[in-house]
Amino acid sequence: MEGDCRTQVKAITHENQRGRSVRLTPGWTQFLLMELGEHYTPDRIGLLTLEQQQLALDAGFAKTETPVVSLTMLGAKGLIGSYGRVYDREEIEALGI
Repeated sequence: MEGDCRTQVKAITHENQRGRSVRLTPGWTQFLLMELGEHYTPDRIGLLTLEQQQLALDAGFAKTETPVVSLTMLGAKGLIGSYGRVYDREEIEALGI
């Protein structure tokens, strides 16, 4: 079913002082959020599937299907930190990304 995968990618750089981006738009099956540090190297990468988003909605954790993307999603109490998977810099470097 790889052909049915629709990935929405958002990146937030260290220059973004508010740590926020635009709203997610419907139609994705997985969401990838990258926090880019100095020299645009990834500090954290978060991955959330549509199924995980639905679990968060069903549990009342997520309030909307189209949240505003922010770095808080990657935190331990954030949407991706709670329901998805967050890769930190060490894991990213180990993967050679």
